[in-house]
Amino acid sequence: VCLSVWPAGRGMQASPAMSSSAPARPAAVDLQAGLLTLGDLWSASGVILGLSIVGVGFRVARETSSAVGRYTWLPPAEIINLIGLVVLAGGVFVLPTLTPQALPYLPLFFGLAIVLLIGSAFALYAHYEMYTPGTRKSSWCTLQEATVCLIVLVWCVAYVATWLATHSVDAATLTTTSRADSGRAVGIAVALA
Repeated sequence: VCLSVWPAGRGMQASPAMSSSAPARPAAVDLQAGLLTLGDLWSASGVILGLSIVGVGFRVARETSSAVGRYTWLPPAEIINLIGLVVLAGGVFVLPTLTPQALPYLPLFFGLAIVLLIGSAFALYAHYEMYTPGTRKSSWCTLQEATVCLIVLVWCVAYVATWLATHSVDAATLTTTSRADSGRAVGIAVALA
C-alpha cells in the first residue's frame, strides 16, 4: 500500500500503467483495488461534513425548543461529534491547504474523523440510555455515555497508534508507505485496545 499525494503543480504519481502520452493524473492512494484520489477524499469528506453539520443543527434545534425554562447543556456525545467535525474539517481541508507536508496524513485524519463520528452516534444512544430498558435520567453524562466515550477514546488512540506504527512518511516526496512489519504493530495496538 503506497500513498502518494501531490499538490497541484508539484508533479504526478508515476504508474506502470500510464503511458508517456497519457495526461497527468491527480495524485492517488493505491489501495490495491483501485485508486483513491485527493478529490475523492475531499468529496467524501465534504458529504460527511455537510450531513454531520445538518444533524447537529437538527439536534440543537430540537433540544433548545424543548428546553424552554430548563437548563441546556452540550452532552459528551455531542462534544465527540464536534471534535470529529473539527478533525475532518481541519485535518482534511484546512491543514493540507496551509502546508503540503500534511498531505501524507490525510488518510489518518479522515479515518480518525470517521472513528469519532461513528463513536459519537453510539455515545448519543448511550446519552439517551437506549442500551437498557427503563426511564431516562436527565443528566449531563450518564454512566452508559461515560462508558461509550471511554471506549471511543481508546478506539481513537488505538487507531492513531496503529496508523503511525504501520506507515512511514517521507517528507521529501510527500509519500506514505506501509511498513513490512505492520502485522506485528497492528497486533500490539489491538492488544492494547
